Amino acid sequence: MLPKELSEDICSLRSGVDRFAFSVIWQITSKGETKKTEFCKSVIRSVASLSYEQAQNMIDDKRQSTTLAQGLRNLLALSKHLKAKRVAKGALELASAEVKFKIEQQTKDPTGIEQYQLRETNSMVEEFMLL
Repeated sequence: MLPKELSEDICSLRSGVDRFAFSVIWQITSKGETKKTEFCKSVIRSVASLSYEQAQNMIDDKRQSTTLAQGLRNLLALSKHLKAKRVAKGALELASAEVKFKIEQQTKDPTGIEQYQLRETNSMVEEFMLL
């Protein structure tokens, strides 16, 4: 586990903050076929910092017609093609229930346990991490 300063700030893509990076830029068809790959130094400025739940809600709410919402829908569709291709090639799908603890705010004592809800956006991010 990375220190909080790294995982939540220095190494995190935060909305409106420039981050220097070494990037791999792919041109990919809507069916998941890679047409071009480029490696370059870059500056990344994220438009939004969203939780999986926030991104899923934006995708599911058809009234949302912003560039961001449409982009998320396009990425979700592409991730499904990428996953189907991986599975067709024999990729393993390892899935197990994740749990999270409910913590009392003042004492930080555990008060309960619940299953972490996996969303399509979780799978979407996983697919792009595998590229």
